[in-house]
Amino acid sequence: MVINGVSIDAVDVAVGDTATEVSANIVNAINSKMDQTGVYAATDATTGILTLTSIKEGRDFTFTASASTVAFIVSLRSRRIALRRAPD
Repeated sequence: MVINGVSIDAVDVAVGDTATEVSANIVNAINSKMDQTGVYAATDATTGILTLTSIKEGRDFTFTASASTVAFIVSLRSRRIALRRAPD
């Protein structure tokens, strides 16, 4: 997974990991590079939606991932990913 040209570290998934645990690991991997990407990740505790938000005012961002990565993330919980831009 690449956000704004920055590679995000791989997230290890072990047998028995819950969707909540895996989602938290994905969020932590993305947020560990927040200073480089300008993107903050969070998951909604109720819906499981992964939200990526630009934290740099008025800046769009790019998100690139392999089809298998996106399919894995989307299948984790609610089949939704929300992408948001910081307000101008």
